[in-house]
Amino acid sequence: MEQKKSSKQIMSEMTGGQYFRAFNTDSLVEIYSTIDDLEKSELFEDLKVSQTTAWLLLLGASSTFIAHGIEAFEHYGRFVDLLIGSASRVGLRLSQSSAETALTVIGVQDFLLVALLLLRRWRWVAGWMAFWGFATALSRMTTMGSGSWHQTAVRVANGGVPLAIFLAWRPLFRPNS
Repeated sequence: MEQKKSSKQIMSEMTGGQYFRAFNTDSLVEIYSTIDDLEKSELFEDLKVSQTTAWLLLLGASSTFIAHGIEAFEHYGRFVDLLIGSASRVGLRLSQSSAETALTVIGVQDFLLVALLLLRRWRWVAGWMAFWGFATALSRMTTMGSGSWHQTAVRVANGGVPLAIFLAWRPLFRPNS
């Protein structure tokens, strides 16, 4: 008996793509690795990067996320205000206690991202760090309005450095592939 194909499987066949489905954490990690290996386009294909440059980028992104994680664990008052303010902008009520709990989770996430970036060197971690870095930079404007654009501009590197790592992944960490 032939199993019915999902619309995602059919679409992947029609477009020449591949369909992946994860059933557990191990299979998800394997899928990310396979997708990373399949990546054919390379924005920085001819980029020659020294190991020193790669480590400086890793350490720059990591130090930002470590500092952010420490402040999140300390329930830094400004971060509490940013969470409460951003939530109220979208019509949600967030108590100080809930904001502090969220910051604890955010701090754990920041430390885990640093560990995964430095120890496992997964490209998708740099991608998530870029997204998260830009989101936290933009939180200044969602809370304080467009007049605080400079607060966002100062923090663009929080997402920009991980984005540079993500975009230049192969030249940085797989120079011979």
